[in-house]
Amino acid sequence: MKSKLWIPSAMTLFLVGAGAGPGGIQAAQEDPVLHDAVVFCGDINTGGTTYFGPALDEFRGSNDDVEMGSTICGFLDNFTRANVEAPLFNDTDWSALGMWCRTDADVDIDENLIFTVLIDGSATSPSVTCTINPGEVDCAKATGDIDSISASAKIAIQVDSNGIGGGGPAGDAWCRVVIAPR
Repeated sequence: MKSKLWIPSAMTLFLVGAGAGPGGIQAAQEDPVLHDAVVFCGDINTGGTTYFGPALDEFRGSNDDVEMGSTICGFLDNFTRANVEAPLFNDTDWSALGMWCRTDADVDIDENLIFTVLIDGSATSPSVTCTINPGEVDCAKATGDIDSISASAKIAIQVDSNGIGGGGPAGDAWCRVVIAPR
């Protein structure tokens, strides 16, 4: 008899682990773990650093669409990290397992966009960072698993827009950070 697994529509099941294939995703695992994804988005600061905060209403079940360039994303970016970082949970420790980011910016030769997950202002260990290079529109990083993050820890994405002579790509960007409760 085959068993069925029901996953709420706001949740996604990822199989991640040792021996994973390309991108860190494994075809099968003995003990799958339920995961979710948190959206971060906003406008990129040309030739500088921007911070994206989590779309908490969407994460907690709002019907609002959080799409790159949307009004919601316009409220989730800032040049000051403390203005956008926020805890995901009140009472649940969690772990970040990876991220996927996209942009509508034209990333030209000698330019790139670097996305880094920050917890209480510092990069995770191991680092959850990915880079969009010239001619690309997305990047992904799977860590497999990192240390447990406390429920009250504040999360943000740091976006660095780099280019020759202080320039860099400009446009909108969007990231999904894959998390798991601990």
